[in-house]
Amino acid sequence: MTGGLRIGVDAEPFASKPAGIARYLTNMLRSLMEISPEDRYVLYTRWDVDPPLPPGNWTVRVQRGGHFPGGSQWWLRRVLPQWVRRDGLDAYWGQGITMPLQRATRCFRVMTVHDLTSFLWPSTMTRRSWLKSRVYYGSAVRASDCVIAVSRATARLAQRLLRVEPDRIRVVYEGCDSHLQPLSRSEAQRVVRQRFGLPVPFLLSVSTVEPRKGYPTLLNALAKLPDAPPLAVVGGEGWRCAEIMARIRSDESKGKVRYLGRVADAELAALYSAATLLIYPSFYEGFGLPILEAMTCGCPVLCSWSSSLPEVGGHAARYFRTRDEADLAARLKSLLEREHELRRMSRDGLVQAAGFSFRNAARELRLIFREGAVARRRQVAR
Repeated sequence: MTGGLRIGVDAEPFASKPAGIARYLTNMLRSLMEISPEDRYVLYTRWDVDPPLPPGNWTVRVQRGGHFPGGSQWWLRRVLPQWVRRDGLDAYWGQGITMPLQRATRCFRVMTVHDLTSFLWPSTMTRRSWLKSRVYYGSAVRASDCVIAVSRATARLAQRLLRVEPDRIRVVYEGCDSHLQPLSRSEAQRVVRQRFGLPVPFLLSVSTVEPRKGYPTLLNALAKLPDAPPLAVVGGEGWRCAEIMARIRSDESKGKVRYLGRVADAELAALYSAATLLIYPSFYEGFGLPILEAMTCGCPVLCSWSSSLPEVGGHAARYFRTRDEADLAARLKSLLEREHELRRMSRDGLVQAAGFSFRNAARELRLIFREGAVARRRQVAR
């Protein structure tokens, strides 16, 4: 195969509030366009979207309204496959469940599995989200020629829970947003004081507020440490978060917590660069991007020993037993009393983070697209 590829992309994550998958997709597409400017991308969605991408060889194909007879099944089985065939795609790349379920003649179909929360922790999701995920995940996996897992932990779960054959799955790690650049500690502290009125020192937690993220464990651990610095919480409100938000607001009124909500990337970089420590108590993650972001900015990391998190944090991070508030409190107290250990974690984190790159991930994914498209064309030609 010579020349560029024509690649279809599931753009529906761009229709949601900014979150992990949308950030991942943005960075992967930016990197793909940089390394292979000859390729063309068609972004498919049922809703109007405004992808935060630079000008280039990409267009959006949208079926406005998003309502069809039979709902999502009609879109996946009828509309999307027709578009894929008509546009003559070499490859289609889906995020999770959005995969054309009818075979497009020569199109190589790739699906990225970001996490398997609906299979492992259904109680942390709304019933609607859980049902949709469980119903459509199996169909999307069966329709895929290749399944991308964002960590080895996710790959093992995909093989066990989704019955993905080992020869159909590839691990392609995420990277850190190139726009997230560390600041000097003095400059970062100035920014967080000016922008958020945060005292220094402070602790940091970054994630959507939802049950899976382990905020009650963190807040209960901090309650055992009355002399600990205040906690800054960054992240939007997710599903089933009412009780957690009530607890955050209560602790905020006591001066123990500051809820900042979503923040801009420049502000996030300042928060990471100024924080004493990132605490990440999530009890399940497909990858755990905030850990990588923190280490990129020189922020030490204390996180739960869970799922993919040790893959990302490596020897640079420190760990506590998942959902064990007493263990978290003990390890946090120990670190806060050992400034030299925090400095070492910061240095080690910079080295660990350097091993993850969206550019490298894009190269791996682009090779998968190309090899798969060639193999698919040969198969069709027989």
